[in-house]
Amino acid sequence: MAEEKTLGEILTEIKAEKGEAPRTEPLELWSPDVAIMLSFLLTPIFGTFIHMENWSALRESGRARKARIFLIICATAVVSSVIFTELYHNNAYYAISSLGMLLVWYVADARAQVKYFKERVGNNFRRKSWLRAIAVAMSAYIAMGVVVLVLNESVFHIG
Repeated sequence: MAEEKTLGEILTEIKAEKGEAPRTEPLELWSPDVAIMLSFLLTPIFGTFIHMENWSALRESGRARKARIFLIICATAVVSSVIFTELYHNNAYYAISSLGMLLVWYVADARAQVKYFKERVGNNFRRKSWLRAIAVAMSAYIAMGVVVLVLNESVFHIG
């Protein structure tokens, strides 16, 4: 009976056939679970971007493309909810939109990466630092706040 090969062994053989050197060190990735949790604070835009980057690093272009679509949808929903919040002076639009998008993204896309990591990656990856990603996300969040303040003064409260 032939011994079954692991995914890593199969990929190494394919690379050897193509004349490519096999990967000697694990990929540098962000934890998909942490990305989901941070999305509660930093909006679903953050998590979708992190997952998109992970899929790209894993060379899963179809899944990266799907994550990019969710990134665009999340960004559109967040911007729309900010506008509705300002127009109608009701913070519920932003809260409901963000939580709704987080739930939709998790069910439709994010949990697939969590499952992929459990089944195929395990702990065999280097943890990518969160510092830069969180700093960029916080900067974008602050910039969005400044834009809202400017719009609030110049557009939403005319007259």
